[in-house]
Amino acid sequence: MPPRQSSAQARFGAEAVAALHPDASPAPASPHLLSYRASIPLPMFGRIYISAVIGRETRSPRRIAREGQTRLGRAAIAAVTLATLAFGLFCGLYLAKSFAGINVLPGPSPLHRLYLLFHS
Repeated sequence: MPPRQSSAQARFGAEAVAALHPDASPAPASPHLLSYRASIPLPMFGRIYISAVIGRETRSPRRIAREGQTRLGRAAIAAVTLATLAFGLFCGLYLAKSFAGINVLPGPSPLHRLYLLFHS
């Protein structure tokens, strides 16, 4: 029994399908643990591209130093640590204010759910 032809082979012929095959194959799997890419439309800025990639570092220490990313890594760690501490302090002060019954601004607060999470 002869092999069954796919609909693409029937329409385009074996040579055309063979020529398209490398382009039609799925992209290889990413070597990263997390690889997320998205294009998001924002009303005032147009479309922006977001990419988050997490995985094992495969570059040599010499190449990392040559690219100047050793200082950037330390600065990024310091910035994330500082932002985390500032957010924690902000949430702690908000909870203390809420438990004391102090209303700084009239109306409901966007963080009221945080207060309800700890109050109930």
